[in-house]
Amino acid sequence: MRKSAESTFFVCKIGVDIDAETYISHDRDSLLIHREVLRTLDIANPFLKRDAGIVLELVYVHIQKEIETDPYHGQDGYMRFFRLSTNWPEARLKEKGLDVIMHLSVRHYGSISGMASIGGPYNISPWATLPTILHELGHNFSSPHTHNCSWPGGPLETCVSSEGGCRDGELLHQDELGTIMGYCNGRQAYHPLSAAMMANYAKDNLQEISSPPGTPVFQNESVAALKPFYIFPPVNGSETYYFEISEDPDFKRLHVNGEVPVNTIPLSDLKAGENFYLRIKAANRFGESAWSVPKQVTIPSGALLPPKIEEVFTNRGKREYLSAKDDYLVVP
Repeated sequence: MRKSAESTFFVCKIGVDIDAETYISHDRDSLLIHREVLRTLDIANPFLKRDAGIVLELVYVHIQKEIETDPYHGQDGYMRFFRLSTNWPEARLKEKGLDVIMHLSVRHYGSISGMASIGGPYNISPWATLPTILHELGHNFSSPHTHNCSWPGGPLETCVSSEGGCRDGELLHQDELGTIMGYCNGRQAYHPLSAAMMANYAKDNLQEISSPPGTPVFQNESVAALKPFYIFPPVNGSETYYFEISEDPDFKRLHVNGEVPVNTIPLSDLKAGENFYLRIKAANRFGESAWSVPKQVTIPSGALLPPKIEEVFTNRGKREYLSAKDDYLVVP
């Protein structure tokens, strides 16, 4: 597994295609969906970065907003995968600059929990279900299952029957502690051989990062914030962002500052009816960018920002509330 903090890493530019049921279940709130996808990828990234040197960067979100026109509505997992691959041909992926397109839904997929093309760009995964998302991404980055017969010496894990029949009839070790690409209990890391395959795939197919990131650029000079967060365009090759919010444009009267792992700034500490100024810089293991040009942030009078609570929707449609310090999957 990769250990060196000074080593280069590889960026996977990922897009998500959300179905109408998920949109409706989130009260038709596109920004909330975008924020929760960012949070999901933020929790997935430490596993991929640690084991294979891969960092996910969300660059495109497509949301189906009407049941009547949603190509995924009423389809099982196999048909959704087929629709995803036909809706996103190579030319469209290239146009959006995507390495992987992932379909996410609160709807069950029937007989499968997820599906992905091995060494290819297509992936369907259940909403906010990290073990499955990490598993399917492992397939995108070329790893087969750990119980597959194609590994040198045969399956790496033996808690379930082998894929390919090479160990049919042998005793299964159902208490075996497994890894992410298998079906055994555990699944908190990629097997070293899976990780090596994924790292090799990244080297041959993903963008290598070996220098500091560029400076963040805002789309507009000011924003009236009606949400407790602000999503800004991601900076290619960034591993973290630093931000400052000030009461003056010279940043002499700081109101709050901090660090966030993805391109979302919390705004819950701001008061309605007042103007603030925001600036951001991107950073990775090779250094930091300059500060962005300041952006004016206004909380309109009467806007009620909710408390600092992370709201997570599971694939069963149930709402779970977690504090900002909690994770729903612990990185060992």
